[in-house]
Amino acid sequence: MKELTDRQLAVVEYIMEYRRALGVSPSYREIAGHLGISHQAVQHIALGIRKKGLIRWVEGKARTLKVVI
Repeated sequence: MKELTDRQLAVVEYIMEYRRALGVSPSYREIAGHLGISHQAVQHIALGIRKKGLIRWVEGKARTLKVVI
């Protein structure tokens, strides 16, 4: 797996856990609430993870975050 920061790893793990438990992806606001960070910080972190090729989503559609490992 490509190197992730601690925050990036926390986001990836939360997305995987949430999808496994509920069958859908968490929203950025849910991720932010879980990690105690801002919605904008989650967006920034997600873009970094996407650049590393480890997550993807459908632009303009909610709850489409998917971990690609």
